Amino acid sequence: MFDFYQNIPVEFRFGHALYYRLFQRNLPEMSKIPYARTSVPVGGVEHQWKKKLKSFSKDVRYYASRLSKGKMPPYTRTSYIQHERWLYSNPQIAKLAEQTLLSEASLDRGFVKREGIKKIFVDHRKGKWVALNIIHLFFLECWLRKNIDSEDLSCFST
Repeated sequence: MFDFYQNIPVEFRFGHALYYRLFQRNLPEMSKIPYARTSVPVGGVEHQWKKKLKSFSKDVRYYASRLSKGKMPPYTRTSYIQHERWLYSNPQIAKLAEQTLLSEASLDRGFVKREGIKKIFVDHRKGKWVALNIIHLFFLECWLRKNIDSEDLSCFST
């Protein structure tokens, strides 16, 4: 069933409608089990008020984080690691990332511009949700230093 579904052109799979119908027809007992994200069985319709409540709570978290300038970091259930919380609660990590990314060795690679890195950190201090960008750039730079430059990264350990 799933092999068949994967071979169907994308335009026919839009919205998962065909998948839901196949699932309900071939596995009726399993299709009655609620989906974890929506708490609605496969092919069921999520109530509009639930969607609006989720959207409202997401907006509240977003604006609380922005207005508090990062003092109230957002919490989401969609990410395994809470990057925003991690950087806001450990400013020494953010400082280390900033020093590393603004170092001459990092900027000489030509991947990023100094102004772009400075803007990301200014946005971070203002409470914008850019921690994931900072973490990705920081980890990329550490990987490049260790594997390309053969540099010892023991200075990063606590």
